[in-house]
Amino acid sequence: MKLLILFLISFVIPAEANELARKCQFAERIIPIEISQFGISPASNFVKVGDRVCFIVKSVGRSGALFRLENYPIGGSVPAGQERIYSFKATKTGRFKINCGGSCAFAVSELIVSTESEYKAMEEEYNKFKGISERRRHFGY
Repeated sequence: MKLLILFLISFVIPAEANELARKCQFAERIIPIEISQFGISPASNFVKVGDRVCFIVKSVGRSGALFRLENYPIGGSVPAGQERIYSFKATKTGRFKINCGGSCAFAVSELIVSTESEYKAMEEEYNKFKGISERRRHFGY
């Protein structure tokens, strides 16, 4: 399935998408993050410990932003109107702040990294809340 997606992306979508497909091809969770002058969206993201995560960080607006994930060596500058891709493995459980500086007035989001059992319980609770029974659901992208 991943091979088919990579094949289609390489012929249908422009060069920027090829970079995305290459950098995120082994990720279990692909999480798009949008940074604007109003804050960071989404407010929280859920992954399991051990997941390979790919953040696609896009700066929306006229000025760029600074992006940093607490307790992980992930972060940097995102120029206005551009995307940056950050890949890492979630090795520590806990709640980690995603900090933003610059145009987004120091907004904060969070990445919640949980154990397999905690993640499954959260997923089941989410599915009950949404009225979904046995369907597989990912919190990422």
